Amino acid sequence: MANGIHINVGLVLPRGWHIEGVPGANGAGAFMSDYHGVIAAEPGTITGAVIKLNAASSSSLKNIQVVWNGTSSAAGIWISGGANYQLRNVASEVSLSDTTNYALLIEGPAQQVEIYNSVFTSGNQVTSKPSIRIYGVPGQTCAGNVFIYDSVLQNHGISNESNCSSSFGGMVLFNVLHEAVMSATVKVDSTGAAGARWTFIGGGQSDLAAATAKPLWEHTAGAFPVGGLTFIGVEEPNGIGYYVDNSVAAARITDVTIIGALNNGITMRPPNSRLKAANLPLVGWSSSILTATPSETFGAGGLIGGQLNVGMQFPENVAVTGFIIGGTLAVGNFFYVVSALNGINSPFDNAFISSGTPYESWISQEVSCNVASGTTGRCDLTWNSVPGATSYRIYGRGAYTTNNGQHNKAIYFTSATTSFSDTGGAGTSGSPPRWDRESGNAPVVCLSAAADNFIGGPKPLGVGTYAPQAKVHIASPDAATVGQRIDLATAPTANAWEVRDSAGTVQAKVDNGFNLTAPRLIASATTGTAPLGVSSTTEVTNLNSQLWHGKLAIDFSASLDFGSIAPQSCAELSVTVTGASVNSAVAPAWPATLESGLMGVMYVSAADNLRVRLCNVTLASIDPSNQTFGGRVIK
Repeated sequence: MANGIHINVGLVLPRGWHIEGVPGANGAGAFMSDYHGVIAAEPGTITGAVIKLNAASSSSLKNIQVVWNGTSSAAGIWISGGANYQLRNVASEVSLSDTTNYALLIEGPAQQVEIYNSVFTSGNQVTSKPSIRIYGVPGQTCAGNVFIYDSVLQNHGISNESNCSSSFGGMVLFNVLHEAVMSATVKVDSTGAAGARWTFIGGGQSDLAAATAKPLWEHTAGAFPVGGLTFIGVEEPNGIGYYVDNSVAAARITDVTIIGALNNGITMRPPNSRLKAANLPLVGWSSSILTATPSETFGAGGLIGGQLNVGMQFPENVAVTGFIIGGTLAVGNFFYVVSALNGINSPFDNAFISSGTPYESWISQEVSCNVASGTTGRCDLTWNSVPGATSYRIYGRGAYTTNNGQHNKAIYFTSATTSFSDTGGAGTSGSPPRWDRESGNAPVVCLSAAADNFIGGPKPLGVGTYAPQAKVHIASPDAATVGQRIDLATAPTANAWEVRDSAGTVQAKVDNGFNLTAPRLIASATTGTAPLGVSSTTEVTNLNSQLWHGKLAIDFSASLDFGSIAPQSCAELSVTVTGASVNSAVAPAWPATLESGLMGVMYVSAADNLRVRLCNVTLASIDPSNQTFGGRVIK
């Protein structure tokens, strides 16, 4: 097809057929290449799609642009059933005012759809449909195994739906750019079935401003679980996170992997989420908020590099009942969410939380209460206890609204228990927290591992501080909180604490009986008043067995055989004393059976070398027996 054509009926490709644009005077255009054919559809005369591949396995479209000669009235391209499709260098669009049709439809049981170097453009209205819809038909296998390479989505992204009889998903986006972002790049609906395996490699969104940020992946609806998300080298949308769960159902997202991107923090368990942190290896991230329940376990694979903050579990199973007596609420509907606090205030001060503000969990699912009549109503709420929580906040009474992922409520109340009765009081002005990677403030509740894991890397690791000054720097959040604590198991057999040298030898320890052992213990003190203050460092005598009157004492002993010593003459032998230095004092310990007529002296002649001198003061030779000579070198 060398030139553009106009059609007023849809084109249907049978199995194994291909449409390919080839070079031509009217075929060239500002698209991916000059090998380009244009199909211009007439509005109002086409139903379904301009091009439909109807169970047309092993068919392809190449170098084709689908446009409308006016306002679009159908989909651009429709793949229905079959397998092994290729779309190469294809552009499909609907008119910008369209709120009904899609640029590309992939309907189950279609499988193995490969798309290369293509552009798909939706309408630019808030209510416009996604550029691509991947879906199923009840009773049929879901569409799946869709691979999109080096392509562009404009305005709205991709809708992946499970209205079918099997699991869905199986999508790879390789270097796919989402331009003029108006919704999540991929929106998932698990209403009909569970889903898995969405992979993003490179690419991302061109609009990363926080004010317009949309996630790369969003769970919009459905109670079936979804998981298997992988983000490799893809930029995170600003202030919203890689993925968001807004399904307001019991489904959970599992198995998420994020590897090496420019700014890759993540937002887990956003408002109304049921995100689960199971099997979550993170590699090379910069910061993250992982809101995990204490019972959840991070999977094998490790936590490698970066800064980690783990937040509190939010209250679950919130229930509310309305009454027409007991308060001052007038007839109507009232809405509530609940968060948990652990009694610790943030030491940080940034755009999302001020220093001294209490740490707070994500909010619960929203619940509504109806007061049926009168002006004396009340609403009673209950919820599950949260481990580590010291109090709870109940936000209400306004209807649910959001602002960039944040719940807005006019007031909140505080409860020290897992229940609260709203009788119509004034409350405190305030909105629920917005936790994302920008805030970086969440207390650790629990971090466990299914296999060997580690946190850290070439950079210092800070706990309670953004500016660690050591390899591991722990900053206590307030004056009443212990900075570091080790709780031992019952009847421990291993040391509670160890310091080892580079060879792995223990140099200092606290053993399982809480005994401290170290080569040297030193006490430092400053005395006097400035400018005459004096600082001193003294090794603590009564805590160091090797000390003698505050000096380092090195004990030694050796078996020495001098042989015969002539009358009125002397003999010397050497003993190695590691740590001894020239001019160090020596306190000898002479053998009790040293022969009469012998006198001796001990001294340090060189580093680590002690000399023992015996002198015969008699007029006859003396042959001392082999005996043990000892003593103490004092430094």
